[in-house]
Amino acid sequence: MGKGDKQPTVKHLTDTDIDQIFSRIGKNLKERRKQVGISLDDLAYESGVSRSTLTRMLEGEEVNVRNLLKVVYSLGLSIDQVISFKK
Repeated sequence: MGKGDKQPTVKHLTDTDIDQIFSRIGKNLKERRKQVGISLDDLAYESGVSRSTLTRMLEGEEVNVRNLLKVVYSLGLSIDQVISFKK
């Protein structure tokens, strides 16, 4: 970079920000599951994600991206519909 070039802005997520994102993901997935009218057991079966993992996901705990994608797809959603980085 030459003189006068502006440094790129780097944004940081705090642990609190990340916790809020996971919470939002869980809330959005719960709402969609209710809209679709699918039981927890059926969603676990359809997505290939264990019931216990699915329960943790819906409660807003940290999620494995692979499992998240499986559940999102099974619910007929796109990833951007469940993840929002807005505060």
